[in-house]
Amino acid sequence: MSAGLAFRRRNGLLSSVVLSNVLLASAAVHAKEAEASADDAVESTHAARTKAEPAHAARTKAEPAHARANTDRARASRPAPMLGPLAALVPSRIAVGAPKAVIGIDVAALHPSALTRATHPRSLDPAASGLVTDSSANVERLQVHPAPAQPAPAPAQPAPAQPAPGQPAPAPEQPPAGEAPPPTTEAPAPEAHAPVENPPTVPPAGEAAPAEGEAAPAEGQGFDEAAAFDEPARGSGDPYFNPQEEEVVRVTIDRREKDPQDFSGTVEVFTEADLERKGVTSMRELTAVTPYVEVGASEGNIEIYMRGIGNNNNTEIGDPAAAVHIDGVYVPRPRGLGSMFFDVERVEISRGPQGTLRGRNATAGTMNIVSAAPKLGEWAASGSFQYGNYAQVLTKAMVNVPIGDRLALRFATFSERRDPFYENEGGDPTIRAAEDADTLAYRASLKWAPWDSISVTVRHDYTRERGTGWTGTNVTEALQNGILPEEIPDLRSVQYVGYQPSQSLDHWGVSATIGVEFGAVNAELLSSYRDLDYKQRTGTTNGVNYHGKGTGSLDRYNSAYWHTASESFVNELRFFAPDDSRFRWTLGGFHLFESQYVLLGEVTDNAWGWAGQEYNHPDIVSGAYAAFFDATIELSDVLRALGGVRVTHEYKRRNGIGFPFGYSCAENTPCMSNPPHRFGTPGFAFAGRGRTDYTSNGSEGSVDDFLNGIASFGERDTLDEFLQQEGARIGPMNEQHGSAKFTFVDFRVGAELDLSPDNLLYATFSTGHKSGGFNDTITVDGEQLAPEFGPEAVYATEVGTKNTFAGRKLLVNAAAFWYAYTDYQSSTVESFGELPPGGDPEDLPATSVRRNAGDARVLGLEGNVVARLPGGFTGTFGAMVLDARFLGFVVNDTRVDWDPKKQPKVDLKGKFLPRAPQLSLAYGIAQTIPTSIGYFDWSVSGQTKSKMYMTQFNGEGRDLQGNVNPLFSDVVPWTHRFDASVGYTRPEGDIRIEGFCSNITNMTYMTSLINVPGLNLRFYNPPRQFGVRLAMYL
Repeated sequence: MSAGLAFRRRNGLLSSVVLSNVLLASAAVHAKEAEASADDAVESTHAARTKAEPAHAARTKAEPAHARANTDRARASRPAPMLGPLAALVPSRIAVGAPKAVIGIDVAALHPSALTRATHPRSLDPAASGLVTDSSANVERLQVHPAPAQPAPAPAQPAPAQPAPGQPAPAPEQPPAGEAPPPTTEAPAPEAHAPVENPPTVPPAGEAAPAEGEAAPAEGQGFDEAAAFDEPARGSGDPYFNPQEEEVVRVTIDRREKDPQDFSGTVEVFTEADLERKGVTSMRELTAVTPYVEVGASEGNIEIYMRGIGNNNNTEIGDPAAAVHIDGVYVPRPRGLGSMFFDVERVEISRGPQGTLRGRNATAGTMNIVSAAPKLGEWAASGSFQYGNYAQVLTKAMVNVPIGDRLALRFATFSERRDPFYENEGGDPTIRAAEDADTLAYRASLKWAPWDSISVTVRHDYTRERGTGWTGTNVTEALQNGILPEEIPDLRSVQYVGYQPSQSLDHWGVSATIGVEFGAVNAELLSSYRDLDYKQRTGTTNGVNYHGKGTGSLDRYNSAYWHTASESFVNELRFFAPDDSRFRWTLGGFHLFESQYVLLGEVTDNAWGWAGQEYNHPDIVSGAYAAFFDATIELSDVLRALGGVRVTHEYKRRNGIGFPFGYSCAENTPCMSNPPHRFGTPGFAFAGRGRTDYTSNGSEGSVDDFLNGIASFGERDTLDEFLQQEGARIGPMNEQHGSAKFTFVDFRVGAELDLSPDNLLYATFSTGHKSGGFNDTITVDGEQLAPEFGPEAVYATEVGTKNTFAGRKLLVNAAAFWYAYTDYQSSTVESFGELPPGGDPEDLPATSVRRNAGDARVLGLEGNVVARLPGGFTGTFGAMVLDARFLGFVVNDTRVDWDPKKQPKVDLKGKFLPRAPQLSLAYGIAQTIPTSIGYFDWSVSGQTKSKMYMTQFNGEGRDLQGNVNPLFSDVVPWTHRFDASVGYTRPEGDIRIEGFCSNITNMTYMTSLINVPGLNLRFYNPPRQFGVRLAMYL
């Protein structure tokens, strides 16, 4: 039998390999002669565990079939992926560094010094982190099994009735290779929660006992597997703490739990420990653990790109291209989710369109944040304190409270305070710079299993973020003066003036998951309500500091004001066949309803003719209905066919106003102006939701329309005095009314072939759609128009293979993919109205609109290797080669001028898609060192990315005629970043001390860009961060 087979319960029996381990463990603990039959030994051992932990047995029985481990008969012997502490660096793998190492390495075949755990105490115990053995946490324990049979050892000597105190017990007799182990007597259940003093030492599974005259394993390299196996897990402080025991994370990318090595696609999984080790506390910092996903933050908006596909349309009518889920529930507005990476079991990222099972807006891929579920029948608690540079203080706490055997409550908290990443140098010294942290969040969850066939989980979460928000770096002046970004000493040194930047976010939600087993058919209902309220005042700056820059005026109050409020309801009902069915089908329906309010107000101070703008939309509604069917059928023991289809209908509408604050004096009126006018000085406020009139009164009533949207003018404002004159005008206000409906079909087909129990070959063809929408309303010949644009579509072909070799010491995965990216949404210019006979088309009114401009294609290769090396080392290497280009269509260069008629045409043929580096590398080395005083570990990892562009224009700092124009630069040069961590864990696993340093070389690179006429505003990655963390687990 192959080494390292997964420990599974199947019809109440254990595999023969597990049986041999049970006998070894039982002999080491009790030193008895085996007399009972092998099956009786299995049943008695299972009974002992059940007696020691009745709640666990009840919980295992109560879990619905859809939440249990995948029991594909054709894949039952497939090994779990081999990973190490740096596995977070590579794609298509199970992340390590989380509870119980999160992998399936055949540690028994390794050198004793390699019998180690991943770099976190929770990687040694499931109860500490949510990677627990009940199916609600989507994991399955791997018991360490022996390597393939070796020549029979010399006849065993009779075991003493009781070993002397402090002396190791003699090794149990092993049967000859290929023979069943001898029967043994029933092992008595150990005393519950009784620590073992000087537990007998046994050799690692798969290694022969020391020959007569040889020394026993050194202290710290021998572990009591019997105690670790027979005793219930009780938390990281369990005295039976066993670093050889590992966990396999079960991902749910395709709505069924499975080992990622069994998933026919590219998936990455990161545990909370992976994130902590890199200092990741928010979604914005996720690129620290994966170089294959581009995450940017622009004025508080989260922008996610995968394989060149994403979206930076952050308006109320824009939609992301990567779908974000919390516990499987779709979240339409990911703003505010950045701080939810606490008390999580894992974060799943799947690249490639997921339109069939995940629905709309998943053309790039999906991200699923899976929180740690309550554990039935277990008391558990943990807490951590982290202190880092920028005066960072970060705390986490968790408590799991059982209420009887069928009900449990879990409560977790998170808080972070940190000084700003930016510096205010040369500006108003009273202004606090941008990008600090002031976050508080909690999550409460309740799990109830009233009957064996029913499971109910209710969750509530709340996130509150305050602080200075994101303002970015305005490099416009520096570029205009010939200063290149790489010549600026500190891209985060900015002159802040005017208002104090600030943000206020409150985001909360409640969800329920109900699972019911009916036997041949199971059902699951997901229902969620979320409420988001976000406000931001950006303030203004005099730009980035550079050599030769002087100090600008401090008396300037330009600012942007955001207010976004969203309420959403999401429901999904699925019926599906059990995981052990030969024909595994899923039939479901999906419903989304979202209502929004959005205000974008801008004020321009000390200027003539332009004072800003107001977009105020009190009525924004969107929704979607979908039905889907997906199935996997086993054509033979090694071949499976995949297929699915989803039909989606979506709708959108918006009602509100758009008001440009262009002002002037009408001709032949007594109106007079003494420019410039002040507007937005301290005391100013928009009316926001207090606006009562959304009907335009035209040019004649534009002043009244304007005043209706202002709650108060500033103390030094003069624009209000100007508008009191006869003949003064502003605007006019434009009503905004738009609506759109779309219906589209997504599908997937594919096949999986087991070349061997350790080698999978797959091929898939899948589709995905990103929502369409409509543009701002324009008036043409007295008629209001809101031109529509249709959905984007991605048609993806992927062929891949997933493999383990050399007794699980080596993991090698690879994939090749090809996308047809159609109906790309881009801004272009169109003329409207009827052309009179003999008229010039240039005389028609023109406006910039978003349209389905053309197509693109994406070609790529991905691969990763994880090697478990002697001496406790783990090496990792991953790479992605990407060629994502436009196929050829013409758009207007919106960077040149606000007037559409002055924007030159640009042919995008052959240009790269935004945020699509041609080469991405991830690499690292780690080591774990077991000693008699505990476990020491360290890791060093790195990423390399080739040059990429932030816009579709691939700007190199020149205009279309080849003339130098630094404002047209959107290039991100080659980047290299490195991270490191070092840690120590007590032998009991209850205390861990860890140090980390992320972005060691303090590399600064652009992650988002706003490039419009006269503005090049850049947002950057976090700077170097380092700190220490103390964690305790009970």
